[in-house]
Amino acid sequence: MTRIALFVVVLSACKIRNEQSCDIPGVCLDTDGGQACTGDPECGDEVCKLPEGRCVGCIDTGDCDNASTSPVCNTTTNTCEGCKASADCESQACNVATGACFATAQVAYVEAGAAGTCDALSPCDTLQEAFDTGRPVIKVQGIAPINGAAKLTVDRDLLLVGDPGATLPVVRAAGPVIIEVTGTASLTIKDVELSGSAGDAIKISDSGASVTLDHVFLLDNTKNGVVATSGNLLVMRGCVVSGNEDGGLALTDIDFEITNTMLVANGKSDSSIGGMRAVGPDPTKVLFEFNTIADNIVMGAIATKAGVDCAGTAFPAHNNIVAGFGNSPSLEGTCTFDHSLFAGPTAAAGAGNMATLDVRFEDTDVAHVHETDFYRLKNDSPAIDQATASEISVDIDGQQRPQGLQPDMGADEVMP
Repeated sequence: MTRIALFVVVLSACKIRNEQSCDIPGVCLDTDGGQACTGDPECGDEVCKLPEGRCVGCIDTGDCDNASTSPVCNTTTNTCEGCKASADCESQACNVATGACFATAQVAYVEAGAAGTCDALSPCDTLQEAFDTGRPVIKVQGIAPINGAAKLTVDRDLLLVGDPGATLPVVRAAGPVIIEVTGTASLTIKDVELSGSAGDAIKISDSGASVTLDHVFLLDNTKNGVVATSGNLLVMRGCVVSGNEDGGLALTDIDFEITNTMLVANGKSDSSIGGMRAVGPDPTKVLFEFNTIADNIVMGAIATKAGVDCAGTAFPAHNNIVAGFGNSPSLEGTCTFDHSLFAGPTAAAGAGNMATLDVRFEDTDVAHVHETDFYRLKNDSPAIDQATASEISVDIDGQQRPQGLQPDMGADEVMP
């Protein structure tokens, strides 16, 4: 009788369904092994999701620790995870590398026409004012261009972040450079457009300096999109470099990792660089993959220089599209491209390289540089399914690679 009475007590303490799974009073397991509940107190460090009656990690972001590397609630899995975009964070600034949100006190806020103290509720109106606060993050807000009278010299580590979307925040400068990176500084720019300067968008001028550009548009500058006279590393992911009159990228003595990037419609009739010129990188420290280089112009209309000028350094390049004008591949020097598509009757030497008279881009009108079909592939392009397998799993738009049996060449992966 005593054993039977004890069993009845245990059942009565179990207040929720599936009582046969109760081991101790008030703690029950549902059918798939998770803890069941009627309220948060029964879930310890977790929260009770109703009406399911399950203990889960979170129901909304307020249940996650904003100061941790998992500050955002995934409402599909009900787990706390790292931030992926600025909008995930109360400060509007995400450290994508760690998944942590920057504290508001670490961020200087900039917005055109503002006249405040660079705080969240009182932004200032120039990059220089924001940089002078000494904070490690500058958040660019609004859609009106932020204009500076002179270049911003970055001599310490800095994150410059905007907001992804149809209209990126725009930064401009009246001087010969918008941003110069010096010393051993590391600059990361994400979701920002640098355009319309009287010179270069970005200059890297010291051997210890590094720059990372993630979804950055470098447009219509009178010199180059990026010029490096020296440097440690340039990383570009998902960028668009277009309309820069002296050429897209002018890189000297700097290693680089450039992926899912478009170098298109740069240069003019008296420029010496079309899409890109690279002098002296360490070939073992170069990644140049899934890029679209097209319709760039150089002095004398020299087709081989219009795409990529390797300037005597045989760095490897995989899964690219190189399209321009003339009847020869738009490569100069000792570039070693493979599994790449070349516009014209012949392809450059290399495994898996192909030639075509028509790459079949959706839209090459530079007036549409911000549109989602700008230099993307039509669904009958010969570049489709012709790239080799790669560790790069997304394209310029963040869409999954591959969509077919193999990835597509160039920056764009065609969606079915």
